[in-house]
Amino acid sequence: MEKHFVIDTEENQKFMAALCEELLDFGKEFASPSGASYYLGDDGTPWKERPRETWISCRMAHVYSMGAMMNKKG
Repeated sequence: MEKHFVIDTEENQKFMAALCEELLDFGKEFASPSGASYYLGDDGTPWKERPRETWISCRMAHVYSMGAMMNKKG
């Protein structure tokens, strides 16, 4: 088994940190000026023509609150 899949190895910690950064970077354009969250395309581009939905806004608030608790900027 590859070391980056073995929990608590140095390789795993680096792998998980990189995934976290990628996830937060992917969704950085989620915010709508109305205060809600956009649907995002496969590349993270906001789909501004789709309606804003409460469940997406809740999910994004959760994800980016965790990012803030981890001292991630933006």
